[in-house]
Amino acid sequence: MHLKTFHAPSVWEAMAQVRTALGEDAIIVSTIRGRRSQGVQITAAKELQPDQGRATPMPAGKISDIGSVADALHFHGVSTTLAERLINVSDGFDKEDWAMALAGAIDASFSFSPLAVEPSRPIMLVGLPGAGKTVTTAKLAARATLAGATAGVITTDCVRAGGVEQLTAFTDILSARLIEVDTVEAAKQALEELDRCNAVFVDTPGTNPFNCRETDDLRAFIEGLNAEPVMVVAAGGDTTETADAARGFVGLGVRRFITTRLDIARRLGTLLDIADRTGMALADVSATPFIAEGLQALNPMSFVRLLHQAAVNAGVVVNSG
Repeated sequence: MHLKTFHAPSVWEAMAQVRTALGEDAIIVSTIRGRRSQGVQITAAKELQPDQGRATPMPAGKISDIGSVADALHFHGVSTTLAERLINVSDGFDKEDWAMALAGAIDASFSFSPLAVEPSRPIMLVGLPGAGKTVTTAKLAARATLAGATAGVITTDCVRAGGVEQLTAFTDILSARLIEVDTVEAAKQALEELDRCNAVFVDTPGTNPFNCRETDDLRAFIEGLNAEPVMVVAAGGDTTETADAARGFVGLGVRRFITTRLDIARRLGTLLDIADRTGMALADVSATPFIAEGLQALNPMSFVRLLHQAAVNAGVVVNSG
């Protein structure tokens, strides 16, 4: 199933966009009018063929020599201190293949911990506003559903305009149950109602980690549901700002993070710097707007492949592999 959102001044113009992009057989999932009648947002869906809608696989096999470890780290904007440390560590690995050397250095320096398809505890997605928590919640539920599990979703994001409607559109297509709550007690009751689900995911509103009222509220939900908080980080942001915010979430028990928007970010060094400054493990990444199979587990070599492909896409290196 391919989901796509369209924005236009009127319903008729939005519908024209839907027909042009998805065809006459597209299904209208939701229609949300803007505040003060300023435009409309339509989410539509279309069934895909079995070979469509899949995330683009990471390049396989050995990456040919396209430059040094230093060149790769410099392009991706890794901080000088961290880059020097990785370069020193990489010297102990295969110098004839910079990618293998860098993967070895990253493996020795960072932790990787992808999320299980059927987690033993509820997974609560937390992070800054606009990081992509709602879409990531849908992607996790879709991955569990496609694996044959029964997924349940709880949302505490009851304030943001259109937030519940967007998640409802996704869960309806997945036939996953969605429960909206605004108190910890209601969240506990919702978890009991989802007792038969193999996987439970919790969407939360964007949280300001420097605001005690917001972090205390989030902490209450985390503790009340005995959930594992996982931070969602949008790629391409400022390293220092994001790392400072991430440290605030570490105080709430976050130990790993999912990265979104890799398909529109060229420089990925921020992810290494965040992991380095917070001690968080790198989990999954999203490099596609498709909900189905929209997440990829991350490991040192697949991360280096992402670094390589981003540099190729930017025209900085030639893909000779």
